[in-house]
Amino acid sequence: MTRIPFVASRYPDPRYNEFALRNRFRAFAVRLEARKNPQRQEADPNGKPVSLSVHDIVDKPSVPYEVGVRINRRSKCLAAQHVAARPIAQLKEDDRELIERVRDGVALVRIESEDHADRIAAAVHEEFPWMAPATVALWHAMRRSVRDGDPGFRLPPLVLDGPPGIGKSAWARFVAEQLRVPTIAIDASGEGAGWGVAGLQKGWSSAMPGRPLTAIIEHQIGNPCVIIDEIEKPGVDRNAKGESYSLTSALLPLLEPLSAKAWNCPYFRVPLDMSWISWIMTSNDQRRLPAPLRSRCTILSLRQLTLPELTGFVRRQQHRQGLSNGAIEAVVAALETAPGRTASPSLRTAIRLLSLAEDQDNRPRFH
Repeated sequence: MTRIPFVASRYPDPRYNEFALRNRFRAFAVRLEARKNPQRQEADPNGKPVSLSVHDIVDKPSVPYEVGVRINRRSKCLAAQHVAARPIAQLKEDDRELIERVRDGVALVRIESEDHADRIAAAVHEEFPWMAPATVALWHAMRRSVRDGDPGFRLPPLVLDGPPGIGKSAWARFVAEQLRVPTIAIDASGEGAGWGVAGLQKGWSSAMPGRPLTAIIEHQIGNPCVIIDEIEKPGVDRNAKGESYSLTSALLPLLEPLSAKAWNCPYFRVPLDMSWISWIMTSNDQRRLPAPLRSRCTILSLRQLTLPELTGFVRRQQHRQGLSNGAIEAVVAALETAPGRTASPSLRTAIRLLSLAEDQDNRPRFH
């Protein structure tokens, strides 16, 4: 993995705090006075001039009172200007400690070779063959990243549009697992989705950084995968003042690579490089997507999965979940012969049945 700068703002320099500046000015004043009046230089037992250390200068206020007043005033002014030019210095101690975790940058997970890209795409297609359009888009993006020599991999913003229950979110989580990057899942229809993406500025009782930023700081990986479900159903969030903030408004500057490169965090109020995030959004009706969002994303239309594809997915879970042959066959039979089963099988139903089968396999035995 390679590392890139993450916080596009200078950190405060300890050499420019008020105490350090005052000591430097006092030391300079003492040396200047010693050159003007050599007889006032201190000497060692052998008569040689001795240079005063910073601690000596602090302990021995050997500058005139008027000079000391000017030094103190000037040191305070310069230290304040230094802090004002560095927003990080103005953060509270807890927030400053949090942002300090990424002071040296963040790591980027990259695709090592086109063969590496091929292996990931093959694994994803084997698991979700009905999601072929999305897997092909992922495959091309990975190979392009290798050819361009990118320091890390980012998937261009995708909207997976298709019937409910076909595994759009499961595909996105599996992709993140194969890429070995952190995953952040956000429900667009839930309250506070806009604040969850961008965060909420200080001054409010619920002020917080956005969830993608929190994950980047926690894992120190700059290209996580953010999954937003039901992107066509976002509400409008309102804060205590009644100000509105939609999920679309929060997303737009993060989806544009140029603006995301120096995205101004509402919480920390410092520019951050959020341009490496992979955004995967799901929808059931792309016609309801806002026009600004449609123009910034690749929208892929996906089909319903078939019953053989669904049962194949179930059988592949046997070894992963440690299920017995009987449990797997029971799940397959339930999917094939369930009373009133519609012509559109659901991956969500299959996952729920697998969970029940796992519980049955691991229940205690009574004698």
